[in-house]
Amino acid sequence: MSVTASLRRFLERTTFLFMGLLLLGTGWLFGAGQARPDAAIAAAIGRAKQVRIVTPSGRTVIPRPIIGSDGVKPQSAGSVIPWTQVRSIQVRKRGTLTGLWVGAGLFGGLGGAGAAAMEGAKDEPHLTVGKVTVGALIGGALGAVLGIAVGSMITRWKTVYEMPETTSPVVRLSLAPCRQGGASMSLSLAS
Repeated sequence: MSVTASLRRFLERTTFLFMGLLLLGTGWLFGAGQARPDAAIAAAIGRAKQVRIVTPSGRTVIPRPIIGSDGVKPQSAGSVIPWTQVRSIQVRKRGTLTGLWVGAGLFGGLGGAGAAAMEGAKDEPHLTVGKVTVGALIGGALGAVLGIAVGSMITRWKTVYEMPETTSPVVRLSLAPCRQGGASMSLSLAS
């Protein structure tokens, strides 16, 4: 065997080995951007009774979802929505905390102002900070209860997962025999 033939054979083997390693490395690097189930998603969904899944074909509400490695599915019988189709996951939230703060602030202010007005309407006005504070606290407590009641009736969808904007490229490796012997290899990335 001549030196050029052994050098050519060495270069062919080295090229195939390098291309194989490049293919594995590219798949590992670009595979990280694909949609995968995450512990944070499962924790965000938690005990949610319903989630809304946004897919390219529309929105789907799933009762009591199960997060799996293959996708999202309902606890009852139903088809799995694969992770490749999931664009976002939304959870239904109630406005009880917002209602508490708005009600306490609004009615606390009205209670304090009402106590000051009632004390000022007397023949001998003797306005003290204590009376205004008690009026504000009573009004704030009543407003907080009312705000919680109203806020619990108001629901909204909160997004807990959104698919990354970039899609992972697909690595394509082609091997073809040549007419004169040997093989031809091509590597391409397509999105």
